[in-house]
Parts: sequence; C-alpha cells; structure tokens
Amino acid sequence: MKQIINFFKILLAVTLLSLSINLFLSPHHIAAGGASGIGILVESVTGINRGQTVLVINILMLILAFFFLGKAVFLNILVGSITFPIILGSIPEIMVTQDRLLSVIFGSVIFAAGVSILYMIQASSGGTTIPPLYSKNILI
Repeated sequence: MKQIINFFKILLAVTLLSLSINLFLSPHHIAAGGASGIGILVESVTGINRGQTVLVINILMLILAFFFLGKAVFLNILVGSITFPIILGSIPEIMVTQDRLLSVIFGSVIFAAGVSILYMIQASSGGTTIPPLYSKNILI
C-alpha cells in the first residue's frame, strides 16, 4: 500500500515540476536548473525537445543510482525519472503571466514544492536531484 501511495506522490510531484517549467519558467526562457534547465537550454539552442534531453540525463544518473543507492530508493527514482519527461512533454508551454518576476517566483515555489515531495519519500525526478539522495543515504 505504501508503494502505491508513493507512486501517486511521485506523479503529483513530477506534475508540479512540469507545470512550473512549462507554465512559468520556459515561456520566459528561464532555465530551471539541473536536468530540466539543461533541457530548456538545449532546446533553445538546438531545437531538441527538452523532454528527450531530460530523459538522456536521467538515464545516466540512474546508472549511478543503481550502484550507490538501495533498491527501494532506486525504484522511486526510476519511476520519477521515467514519468517526469513524459509529463513534461505532454503539458503544453503556455505563458501564464507576461511578468517575468512573477513567473520566476511562482515557477520556483511550485518547483520547490515538487522537489520537496520527492525528497520526503526518498525519490527523485532524476538528473541532478539524485546526488542529494546519496548524502542522505550515507548519513543514515
């Protein structure tokens, strides 16, 4: 039952991340940071879909997670890493507000809420949100 609840928490979290990127940050060409920020930058320069870029980075980080983290954490990361680029690619980019500062504020708050949900259950959307989980597991 706990795994099912965690699955839905991961879906909620990656949906929040995707909404913050596609509704607030990306329309103003603001790189969110991490894998998704790299995805935005690569898309701006090359036209390669940001979801595809995030997926490639996630695969590389997943390989490291497989070797350094336990099975349960790895599975949570796997779910987040797979669902994040899918949801990111399925939400259209819409500029919710013309005000760049408001977009940064709202986008950052929503993004932080998503990452917080993931960290509370030792999960990740992949990419650069994986390394903090290494330090948490070392300390436990």
